[in-house]
Amino acid sequence: MDTAHALGIGTALGPATTATVQILGQGGVPTSGVSAVSLNVVVSSATSASSYLEMWPDGTTKPSPGSVINFHSGETSSNSAVIAVGTDGKIDVYNSDGSAAVVVNVTGYFTSSPSGVAPGGYTPVTQARVVDTRNGTGVAGGQLAPGATMNVRISDVDGIANPSAVFANVTVPSPGAAGSLYAYADGGSSGQPVLAYSGEATAASAATIAVGADGDIAIKNGSSTQPVDVVVDLYGYFTPSVTQGGGFTPVQARLLDTRTTTTPVPAHGTTTVTVGGTNGIPTYGIGGAIVNITTTDQQNSGYLVGWPTGQPMPATSLDNFQAGTSRADMAILQPGTGGKISIANQSAGTIDVVVDLEGWFSSVEPSLPVDLVTAATDSTTPVLSGIVYGPTGDSVTGEIFLQDSTGTPVGDTPTATGTVPSGERATYAIPDGLLTTGQTYHWYMMACYESLCSAPTSVQTFTVTSASDTATDTPPANAITITLSGSTLTTEDAVIDSTGCAASCPVDPVASVLKVGSDGTDEWATAIKADLSSIPTGATVYSADLTLTKSACLNVCSAQTVDIEQADADVTSQTTGTALMAQTDPSGPVDSATDPAATFDVTSLVDGWLSGVLPDNGMILEADDTSAATSGIAYATGPTSGPGLTITYTPPVVPNVPENVAALPGDGGALVSWSPPADEGYTGTEDGGITYTVSAVDPQGTIAHQVTTGSAYAVITGLTNGDTYTFSVAAVNAVGTGPAATGVSASPQAVPGGTTAYTQTVSQFLNAQDELEEDPNGSAAGILPKYSGSGEFADQLTVGATVDTATAALELANNETDTQDSTSLSDTLVVRPSGSPTAEVFTTADETFTTIDTSGGSTASTPGEAIDNDEFFFNAAGTPVMTGLVDADAVFDPVNAESNETASAPDDATDDPNDTTPEGILDLQDHFSLSPNSLAPVSGRSDGNPLVAAWAKKWYKGTYNRFGDDCTDFVSRALFYGGHFPKRFDRGADGETYMTSNDKYWFFRDYYGMRTWSHSWSIARDLYQFEKKQYASFVDPRHAHPGDIVFVDWQGSNSKSIDHAAVITSMHGTNPYVTQHSITRINEPIYKVPDHLSWQKGHPSMHVWAAQPSEQ
Repeated sequence: MDTAHALGIGTALGPATTATVQILGQGGVPTSGVSAVSLNVVVSSATSASSYLEMWPDGTTKPSPGSVINFHSGETSSNSAVIAVGTDGKIDVYNSDGSAAVVVNVTGYFTSSPSGVAPGGYTPVTQARVVDTRNGTGVAGGQLAPGATMNVRISDVDGIANPSAVFANVTVPSPGAAGSLYAYADGGSSGQPVLAYSGEATAASAATIAVGADGDIAIKNGSSTQPVDVVVDLYGYFTPSVTQGGGFTPVQARLLDTRTTTTPVPAHGTTTVTVGGTNGIPTYGIGGAIVNITTTDQQNSGYLVGWPTGQPMPATSLDNFQAGTSRADMAILQPGTGGKISIANQSAGTIDVVVDLEGWFSSVEPSLPVDLVTAATDSTTPVLSGIVYGPTGDSVTGEIFLQDSTGTPVGDTPTATGTVPSGERATYAIPDGLLTTGQTYHWYMMACYESLCSAPTSVQTFTVTSASDTATDTPPANAITITLSGSTLTTEDAVIDSTGCAASCPVDPVASVLKVGSDGTDEWATAIKADLSSIPTGATVYSADLTLTKSACLNVCSAQTVDIEQADADVTSQTTGTALMAQTDPSGPVDSATDPAATFDVTSLVDGWLSGVLPDNGMILEADDTSAATSGIAYATGPTSGPGLTITYTPPVVPNVPENVAALPGDGGALVSWSPPADEGYTGTEDGGITYTVSAVDPQGTIAHQVTTGSAYAVITGLTNGDTYTFSVAAVNAVGTGPAATGVSASPQAVPGGTTAYTQTVSQFLNAQDELEEDPNGSAAGILPKYSGSGEFADQLTVGATVDTATAALELANNETDTQDSTSLSDTLVVRPSGSPTAEVFTTADETFTTIDTSGGSTASTPGEAIDNDEFFFNAAGTPVMTGLVDADAVFDPVNAESNETASAPDDATDDPNDTTPEGILDLQDHFSLSPNSLAPVSGRSDGNPLVAAWAKKWYKGTYNRFGDDCTDFVSRALFYGGHFPKRFDRGADGETYMTSNDKYWFFRDYYGMRTWSHSWSIARDLYQFEKKQYASFVDPRHAHPGDIVFVDWQGSNSKSIDHAAVITSMHGTNPYVTQHSITRINEPIYKVPDHLSWQKGHPSMHVWAAQPSEQ
């Protein structure tokens, strides 16, 4: 519409007059399938001192009130609007007073179908000023010359990917003369101006601006004589498909008018406007609200700022206004807390504000958290957990809110947060001391992605039933206590200093006393080796105490601390004191005691010897202070007063009954899940030592199918639909098979139309992802035609395609290429309850690939594998269409007191400001570099620990998973079983603590009938802190070695927000390769995206720490 050129209508728009304008079929707008249009409206040659325009869909009632633009005689005014299109494809334009020339430019349209290809997906960003020529922000400083054009980069700014258009506020500060400003896609036509201004007053207007193919927009000064400054504030962007952003719903309503409903907004004051929960709009899930904001009755000139309520006020502006002049400007603002937006008056006087709603965008918010679990309520440290799933497959933040019975928050709000891969659990172990025994508490969750959050879940309730998390000192009924002494303990001592006997003093295997420390001349040490043959393999050790009897002082009698250390070679094979001391393990003392105390806790050594983790080489006792001025100690020998090693253990037995067995029937099979038995009966094997036999018994009492697994669930196939089967689960260890859990029945059900369409869609989807991971220049559009069932997974593939190909480019930037990438399926079950419109597919996806790496100057080919247990969701009404997926392990692995904590309270996530540990970050060239606060890496370190790497590669498929999300447990077992690192126990006067967060300890064991462990064994950030306390050598990740441990903070905030741990099992050039659990991988490049669960996907801020583990 252009009244000056008889386009749309023939003359200027008169007073109280409505013009009807055809939209569909004009200027490239389709003739159907359009719900609304984005408009730029310019008014000039007005005869009224003050008037306004209103716009609405033709064929509907004129909104009252609901202005789009305010204007005055003698000036040119412009604004943007989004208006729904009538069923006849037209809109109506109404002028309130006087006559005026009106130009209506269509800048874009929204499709009415979610499968449309027009810019229909909107994603808000944190408001940011991307251009300010006054100070050189975004462009070179200096005004834009008359008729000149400047380019502004949009792609890759503030995380924007694949933009088709942006929504921004464009300001010309104090232009000096009338003029106009154009903003358009770089390489395209300038079209009509987005901002027309008059005189010297600052002018601003919101605009939807197309983005060029190069990711830039162009801004042109339409004046032929006057240079101008330009400011551009970015609010959000549109994507080519609504599957990548929020779809638009047009709604017209007045939300606020301070002239009639409240009082004017005071100088530098703020008012809030409720958007969510009004006019049929949900309270949550709003990606952006399109509002037209009018200022009037201004006492002074100034500007407005708008932002989501509950967030800090941004340093951007919306509408610039002059005193006494009505002014309207469109904005797209994302509602914040309570579905509200905040508007601030940045002037020295009061103003009235009118807010009219034009529509809203649904958000790309995460789904509601599912499978909420409250565990361990029989302790004062219950575990709260739920699965969070994001809209794009990227990581999601789970927020956990805990309240007491009155609704008062416990701790902070939220109580805890944790960022995990999409489809994984956010789990929070409430710390001891926060809850009260006997009291009832409530909690709920939300899932958040970027600035968007889901609605809250339903409230969960629990009551704390136990007063203590401390184990009893009473051994279980079947515990056995023995004391080894005399001939079952081999003892010897020797002079160990470098001066005595010319550093070659012989070991004395028949010493009358065992000497430790200085005798005033020489320094002595003692060695003891135990014969453990009387204790059966697989026994569970609860305690082991070495008792010594002091017989004399070697020098002046003063207090002396004695350290016990493990030996790296058989102490009885050493012939000199120097050779003996060369065998002390560098990990440091196992225990220490100060004279006259003579009892040492050597449980970790005995536990390691019996489990086969540590060779039974014996232990070495030496003085903590080896200076000659200290006094040594002589300990007695002999059958009555000599050393004694008292060990309490339980003999190995078959496991207890598995718990909480359940069966989910599917087509031709069932998924059976359970919890581990309370007592596994056997310890000491490298991968846990327990498997499960799962049986399906048919109506005739015959075992129809049986499987063996180490997981906490199994897919049983080969069953007959309609028959009722009884399922049993028995745990098996080296002793034998324990009693079975029985009594759970289910009847498999056929899926209408068969299962082929479902399994084929899953297979094709995963292999299409594999192709994208190989090609940095690939696209979903290029891949989809290759697959016959692409229509059933197109949306899911498109959602992640940009990141998949970007990560392929990230590998390429680091001289890596992903090749031979393909995925096969096994143990697949399709579940669709009778009459349900949805279906689920459970499957094990095994991806294999080969990485070609040239970073080291030569070409290396490294085979890798990624194994995922996945659950896919389908809309089964008609042709099955994939709608999402989660990690099946997160669904079926039991949540209990041992579950890995992936969420933390805000105080827990406060980083040590003095932590300058070498830390790797991705630089602008997608290479790892050290963060600015890092110290230089240590030098002179050894070449990693190949035994740790070898263990990780050997057992990466191991399915023992007592901790559920077991990434750190897997690393700890690699250190313990592979690297022979001794556990560090916490045993005080009250017995072994049930679970400790003290990071000077590192253990996992059974103690007097209770499973006990340290956070450092199972939680990544705690293992990081433990290794720091043990003086581990932290290194630049580019120069790590196999057997080193890598820690990751996905969000790049601080070391106490570390989310994940893995073992580096290979290095090529400067590229680390990792092997890990939770998401099972072997030799995965640190840059690779193996699927929807990843290292780098969606984490451009990822920080990485690499450590050579140590214990001292």
